Amino acid sequence: MQAFSEPAGGPCLWSLDTTAMTREQETRWRVPLDAEECRAADRLLRSAHRSEAIAAHALRRALLSSLTGIPPHAWRFTREPPLGKPRVAAPLAAPPDVNLTHTGGLVAAVASGDAPVGVDAEALDRQAPEESLMIEVLTPAERATLPGPGASRARAFLRLWVAKEAVAKALGLGLSRPLAGLEILDAPPAVRLHPPWPHVEPAIGLRLLRPTPAHVLAVAMVGAAPGVPALAWRHLDATAFDRMLCGGRERVAKPGQS
Repeated sequence: MQAFSEPAGGPCLWSLDTTAMTREQETRWRVPLDAEECRAADRLLRSAHRSEAIAAHALRRALLSSLTGIPPHAWRFTREPPLGKPRVAAPLAAPPDVNLTHTGGLVAAVASGDAPVGVDAEALDRQAPEESLMIEVLTPAERATLPGPGASRARAFLRLWVAKEAVAKALGLGLSRPLAGLEILDAPPAVRLHPPWPHVEPAIGLRLLRPTPAHVLAVAMVGAAPGVPALAWRHLDATAFDRMLCGGRERVAKPGQS
């Protein structure tokens, strides 16, 4: 199999709980990564962030390999300048759209052969941000839905935050557009662009998920019907992923490595 095969359930999402990830696993998961992926992870200041970045890049490669049969080390990626969305550069002539995210204790990757996709996740133990940030990134209607001060307010904000980030990543916009230009509608989850953005597909599907009790995750799909689009989702722990990626050493070792 040397072509991308999307599951019947729609775009494919893998999430990975990294809370029990070991140093030995991190070392093994580095094996299929390229030099730029390793450098990007090593530039992060905190060791936990470096470990999560390694896990996210390894998960992205394993996800793509599971859908194509291409070895994890064979994938090459490029990034649209200056800080655009990373994309598959090789070895497929018609590569899927792919995106990843990592936060404390969780990483995720999503791939689709039919439409641009984006994923974002956050740990729910984060404090609520200052009101000035809420005003900057939320619309008045979104702010009106937030409960009063406390943990529930922080969780409600994070649900909106990850949804907006996932949409921005799916559209390949990075931080080039203010997040307040994206309004998240609650029932069913949907996205409104206001004012309408030129050259942007208005139909965006959105899924909000709880991969663990401590995390919230959002997946956005451009061109999907509004509402809750189909998604093929697999959640893994570190042991299961390590077995999948490294159970047969020959599947992840690069040429010339033993």
